[in-house]
Amino acid sequence: MPFLLLLLSCLVGKAFAQDTIYWSPGYKLQWTDFKGTPDNTVEYAAITESGIAYSYSYTGTSFTFKVVAFFAKYKSWKTEKVNSNTLKHEQGHFDITEIFAQKLKTELKKLIPKRITLENDMAILFKKILSEKEEMQKRYDAETQFGTNQVIQVKWLDKIHEQLVSSNAGEDMK
Repeated sequence: MPFLLLLLSCLVGKAFAQDTIYWSPGYKLQWTDFKGTPDNTVEYAAITESGIAYSYSYTGTSFTFKVVAFFAKYKSWKTEKVNSNTLKHEQGHFDITEIFAQKLKTELKKLIPKRITLENDMAILFKKILSEKEEMQKRYDAETQFGTNQVIQVKWLDKIHEQLVSSNAGEDMK
């Protein structure tokens, strides 16, 4: 059974990697990263599909974990109405995702794992962090008017940058 799980994990991981950009402080999204088909039923110029993934191991004496923020290329899309300001707005969404990946890492470092409740504790914590992330994403879109209010957009990008720096984003914590 362990071999089957390892093989399945490798196959899923390989497929995931072809569609995925992992957040990195040195990489900025480019329009060529947006490979999805635009949804013509909405008025948005672009959509960033980003998320947080985690894995962990607990042996009873050792608790290790990995948390990553990712961008899904084939679920993210753009229309012909995009410009460089739109791309900066979409990068903001990806950066917000990284802020919350860092928050999850911080919370996991504080966790005192108990074998009997660990899976449930992790699920509750992950759900809480995702909820906070989605709330910030919605506020970001609302206040910047989906990136069209450039004065507010610049303020938000500064705020996002400050939070990335203060959370030590990009640091590989275990």
